Amino acid sequence: MTREIRDRIIERFMQNVYGREPDIESGNPQHDGVAGHWLEDQMGIQHDADNAPDLWGYECKNATGSKTTFGDWNASYFIWRDEQRFPNLADLTGENLRIRQRANKDEVFLRAFGEIRDNGRYSWSGSPSPSRTTNGFNGYGQAMSVNNNSISIIYSYSHDPRPRKAVLVPETFQIDNLLLLKWNEETITERVENKFGREGWFKCLVDEQDNYNAIMFGGPFHIDRFLQSVRNGNVIFDTGMKERRDDGTDRYRMQWRASNVFWEELSDERFDPPQV
Repeated sequence: MTREIRDRIIERFMQNVYGREPDIESGNPQHDGVAGHWLEDQMGIQHDADNAPDLWGYECKNATGSKTTFGDWNASYFIWRDEQRFPNLADLTGENLRIRQRANKDEVFLRAFGEIRDNGRYSWSGSPSPSRTTNGFNGYGQAMSVNNNSISIIYSYSHDPRPRKAVLVPETFQIDNLLLLKWNEETITERVENKFGREGWFKCLVDEQDNYNAIMFGGPFHIDRFLQSVRNGNVIFDTGMKERRDDGTDRYRMQWRASNVFWEELSDERFDPPQV
């Protein structure tokens, strides 16, 4: 059945995608996923977040930049939602609870563990947020680790080299091994197995002119291999968490990525249309 499905995917790719450049003008060119949305449209894939394979049991990946994303997966645990760490959440429910949690993120977490940008807003992206487990503690006293099939990001005051850390970090957080975020086993299993654990994945490739010219396939990808790839630094964490905008919108963008070389090593088939 796998051969039949792959042939159907190749046929659709050749009919609707091959030789074309993604049309980003019809979408929002400022949106990171606009090229991917165009590709999904051409392949007959609905834009949704239902955590299931995109097409006939296969997850579709788009060739953009030097890295390819597994998914944008929120953590299971955020410190700013923890009532024990933030007593100001006690007895709150509904929208009042959500408002206070968002304020804890913006007013406490980002100021203690992030940095201020040129636009005057605080951010936990780039340097402050750990990207690889193999990097150890970064310049903000934070590190990422894999333990018991879960992924954690911790803060240790003794590993924080910032000269103003005593001012930036609330006294109650001036400790070692403070859990900031965590993806538990259930969350990781659901994301990885549901998306990649059925038939596998395919990735549409582009040439130097950004025209789609080939398609690559890989078999099912399971949680054990994903976690091992996080452990050895092949899969990295890339977040774009920022302070809420003036219009109140808030997006964390917690993406797990790997280099295109890594995806090539995962693949078991590549289809390059014959040149005429």
